[in-house]
Amino acid sequence: MPTHKKDTLLFDFLNSFENDLDIDRSIERLNDELLKIEILLQQHLDNYSNNLQSEFQSFSYADLLKTKLLMGYKERGLDYPLEFMDTELLLDEFLNFLKFRLENTGLPVWLILYNLDSFIAPRDIDYLLIKVKELMKEYDLKLIYLGNSLNNIPLDSSEIDGVVLAADEFNQLLPIDELMESIKLHYPNNFNMSENEITDSLKRIIPFIGIKEKVFISNKDLVLLKVVNDILGYETSYDLKSQSLTGAETKFLED
Repeated sequence: MPTHKKDTLLFDFLNSFENDLDIDRSIERLNDELLKIEILLQQHLDNYSNNLQSEFQSFSYADLLKTKLLMGYKERGLDYPLEFMDTELLLDEFLNFLKFRLENTGLPVWLILYNLDSFIAPRDIDYLLIKVKELMKEYDLKLIYLGNSLNNIPLDSSEIDGVVLAADEFNQLLPIDELMESIKLHYPNNFNMSENEITDSLKRIIPFIGIKEKVFISNKDLVLLKVVNDILGYETSYDLKSQSLTGAETKFLED
């Protein structure tokens, strides 16, 4: 199956060799051989016709990529078509080609990753995003991650303000220190969570912020969910029967 698709990382990588001197010389030799075949074919035609003329069009590196290139994948000595490969097995190639584009163009790159958990295993999502974040430190790379869950996302407290919630409205979270201060002001009793603890809790409750269905989550997460919903102006629907809460927390949730 041809793999020369425009606007892909692989396309950019393959196209970058268009002016490679060794490749140019090899293509010149191929075109010379093609001319020899054309002459031989014309000699055969001349035996049967005085009028027919044959001509093979010379080709370029781009022509070869478009019409002659087939890509596969080799694993443990066996060859596979790319379409048969699991996405996880191609992550390293994706990262290598992404780095190649960043190094060779010098241009800003926006990487949009959508709904990864539908086709990549949780451990591979974590691996992919850690590697992407490493590239972001070295190059002008921006990442937009769209998803329904942050469970497998390597997100630390300094990155919380990069989270945008999509409920009835779009809401961007505050930097962690400002967010913790706001939560502390609304919390029903002493708020003593660390930055890492609240970051982990936020990752668990973010999918439920602004939703109208009843949620069934741990008691501390439920209290934090109601606090954040109150700050953002959303209602919280829940069932207290299965929760173990302090009196202040129960009263806060019932108010």
